[in-house]
Amino acid sequence: MVGNVETVIEDLRNEIPSRMKKEGIPGLAIALVSKGGTDWLGCFGHTDRSKRKSVDRDTLFSLQSTTKTVTTVAFMLAVQEGLVGLDDALVDCYPEFSVSSRFGEDQYREITFRHLLSHSSGLAREGRLGGVFEDGSPCTWEEHIRSINGSWLKFPVGGHQSYSNAGMDMVAFALERITGKPYPEYVQGALGDPLGVTFHYVTTEVCGDLDSAKGHLGESMSACATPVGLGCGHAHLSIEDQARFVGFLLNLGAVDGGRVLEAEYVEMMRSADREGGYGLGTFVARERGLELPHHPGGGFGLASEMYWVPDYDAGVAILCNQEYQGYGKELAKRALRRL
Repeated sequence: MVGNVETVIEDLRNEIPSRMKKEGIPGLAIALVSKGGTDWLGCFGHTDRSKRKSVDRDTLFSLQSTTKTVTTVAFMLAVQEGLVGLDDALVDCYPEFSVSSRFGEDQYREITFRHLLSHSSGLAREGRLGGVFEDGSPCTWEEHIRSINGSWLKFPVGGHQSYSNAGMDMVAFALERITGKPYPEYVQGALGDPLGVTFHYVTTEVCGDLDSAKGHLGESMSACATPVGLGCGHAHLSIEDQARFVGFLLNLGAVDGGRVLEAEYVEMMRSADREGGYGLGTFVARERGLELPHHPGGGFGLASEMYWVPDYDAGVAILCNQEYQGYGKELAKRALRRL
C-alpha cells in the first residue's frame, strides 16, 4: 500500500472517537485494505446507545446501497459461467415483466441487464410495494417484484441514468430464475464461499441479534429495514468480511492468490464515461486525474462507504450506525487520499 500506513492509522485512531461524539455516531468500523490483505481494522463505539455491546470485527452492519456492488459481482459471476449475458433482455428470463411507456408500448422489451446495472433502464426508483419509501406495510419478495409491473418508464430505455432500486432488485430476481436458487443462497455459494465471507440477507434476524449494529436517526433508533430489497440494499456484512470484499475488488476478482472472477468483468464495472458517473453497480469519481470506483449506502439509520483504487493499491471501507451525518463519506475520502 502506498504511503506511511502506520502514520495514517495512528491519526485515524486519534481522530475518530472525538468526531463520533461530535456527530452523534454510536458505532463505527473502518478497514484499510491493500492487495496484500487487510492492513487495519478499527472498531469504535457501540452497537446502539445502550452501550451494552461494543462494535467489533464481527458486528453485522447493513450495507444499504453498497449492496448494489455485491449484486453486480453476483451477476458477473453468472455471466462468467455462461448462464446469462449483459445485453440479454430482462423479458427473456422474466416474460411476465411489463411496464407502461409513453415512448412506445414495447419499450420495456428493450431493457437489458446492462441497463438495469447502470440505472439506465428508465424504471422508477422504487416498486409500489416494499420500496424504501413505502408505508411499511409488509409484503413478500415476490409481491415486491410483481409491484414493479404496471409502473411507467421515466424515460426511453437507455436514454440517460436515474437511480433505481427497483432495477437492481430485478437483477436479483432474474438471477433466481436463471440459477434456480433463492438469491441469498446463490450469492453465498457463488461469491461468499469463495471469498470466505458470510452475506446475511434476513434483515429481521439481523436486527434481532444483540451483536448487530442498530440504525439511528439522530438520537432515535431507526425502525428495522424491510427485508425485501435483496438486490438494492439489504446485504449485511461485518467489517472483517467487508474488507475481504474490498480486497477482492482491488485484486480485480482474485482472493488469496486464486481467481474467482476474471479481471475483465471487474473492469467492466467501472465503465462510466470520461467525466465519471455510474458504471455497472459502481460509482466512478474522477478527481485530479484519478479514477475512484466506490459505492455509498445509507438508509434505516445506517450508512456505509466503500472505495477501491487498484492503480494505487488502496481500499477503504466504513460502516456506521448513524445515518444523519456526513462524516463517513468525509472519513473515507480523506483516508483514501492519505493512502
